This record gives sequence, structure tokens and C-alpha cells, in this order.
Amino acid sequence: MKTIIYTAAGFLLTAVMLPYMPEKYPFKSQLHVMLAFFSPILLVSGIVGFLRFLSNKDRPRFRRAWGIMWLLAAGACLFFVRAGFITSLLELFTVIGLCAYLRYMERLLVRY
Repeated sequence: MKTIIYTAAGFLLTAVMLPYMPEKYPFKSQLHVMLAFFSPILLVSGIVGFLRFLSNKDRPRFRRAWGIMWLLAAGACLFFVRAGFITSLLELFTVIGLCAYLRYMERLLVRY
């Protein structure tokens, strides 16, 4: 799980450092898009793995966390399919939703 999270962070950091100028740097721009696309997918994969680990210990306690996570994923997919591409609204929804979800998980784990 840690490796997946570290890889997601590395992808995101690299995507931010790569310029998105398709006319001037077509390869770097494609790499930027690919890394930026796979970073959140890897992050969610790491969160799912961690949540599965926690759920094996106490399934009822983390049932709501699963529901919230799948609701956020469905909302992000809906924004993406509706627009047909990644929009600022999708990015805002994802970042704010993920921050709120991680805060919820923090509170849940502190009481655990």
C-alpha cells in the first residue's frame, strides 16, 4: 500500500513539474497528462487497500467509510462523463471531497 501511495505522489509531483505546452513539448505534455491521470487512480487504489486492511479487523465500523468513498468515486465519474473531459469543477470536487474524506477517516481512526 505504501508503495502505491508513494508512486501516486511521485506521479503527481512529476506531472506538476512537467510543462503542458503541446505545441512546443508534445512528449512532455503527453507525459504530463498521463501522470496526472494515473496519480489519483493510484491514490484511490492505496486508500482502498488501506480500507480493506481496516475492514478486515472491524467491518461494521468502516462500512460508512466505504459508502462515502464509493459516493465520491461515482460523483467524480459522473462529472467526467457529463463533461467528456477533465474540468476545473471535477478537480475541485475531487480535491475537496478527498480532503473531507481523509478528515473523516482521521476522526474515525482516532476513535479506533
